[in-house]
Amino acid sequence: MQGHNRRLSEPLTRRQKRIMAATLGVVAVAIAVGILVASLGGGSSQTSHNGCVTLTIPSTLGGATLHQCGAAAREFCAQEYAKDDALAAIAKPQCALAGYRPAAE
Repeated sequence: MQGHNRRLSEPLTRRQKRIMAATLGVVAVAIAVGILVASLGGGSSQTSHNGCVTLTIPSTLGGATLHQCGAAAREFCAQEYAKDDALAAIAKPQCALAGYRPAAE
């Protein structure tokens, strides 16, 4: 590539600087909007309701989302109500929101 070194050693023109600033501005706004959307909304799929249990649990790479509905959710909640561990502590309030209560003893 002839002239490559000379092209890289020359300062940017005013037009090139404006284009670079506009591009960086658009990228910054896109990142800000992405963070805002991620922090504000997950929609109804992030909340336990109407027989569906959704919870986020700690995992080796951050967090994992568990989502169960119907018979699977009922069985999951019955198992978690019988336990007294960290997952059960997270699951029990979500099971209650979904309408599943501990079995009467």
